[in-house]
Amino acid sequence: MSSSSSRRRAREAGARRKAISRAQAMSAKQVHGFVDELFGEDLHAKRVGTLADGTLGVLHAASLGIHAIGRGLASAKGLSGQHAVKRVDRCIGNEAHRRGAAARPGW
Repeated sequence: MSSSSSRRRAREAGARRKAISRAQAMSAKQVHGFVDELFGEDLHAKRVGTLADGTLGVLHAASLGIHAIGRGLASAKGLSGQHAVKRVDRCIGNEAHRRGAAARPGW
């Protein structure tokens, strides 16, 4: 194994530890409450829940890739990794989310 590969793995492990320690500062309930406060009046409750889950996944992820966010969500909520990655992928690919409250004038 090359030394550059070892350094890369050490950096990734450090990033994961930092992401987990930041994520532990906010619980799933706190994240949902925050997202609900921002978008609750403008979006359907299920959509707010989906955005809250995505936010929770980002807080637990070491990077902003779809798979990393899904794995972060899975570890935070005790879901299967495949299921969580699929949820994140569908959320990101959903056109209705792009036309939601954040895309409205005045934001």
